[in-house]
Amino acid sequence: MPALALKSPAAEPNNNRHVMVVCTGESCVDAGAGELLAELKEQRLHTRCDLRVAASRCLGHCQAAPAMVEDGKVMGWVSCRRIRAELRRLEAM
Repeated sequence: MPALALKSPAAEPNNNRHVMVVCTGESCVDAGAGELLAELKEQRLHTRCDLRVAASRCLGHCQAAPAMVEDGKVMGWVSCRRIRAELRRLEAM
């Protein structure tokens, strides 16, 4: 008789899922947040990761614009080049 499973498979963490939230506050938009969102949406189609992309109102890091949150970690002065490097790093994990 098989053992009773207390956790459903859906409750187990997915190490391949990543969430990136781009700030769309005024400073970040002026610094290029729109281009970052477009780049993330484009890269989402080409990455092997389960990448979730979202936008948020001001994250409160205007001095480091454009800012974003990657898997709960705030990142400042983000560029499209940095996004591509982060995605390569995440795929290698």
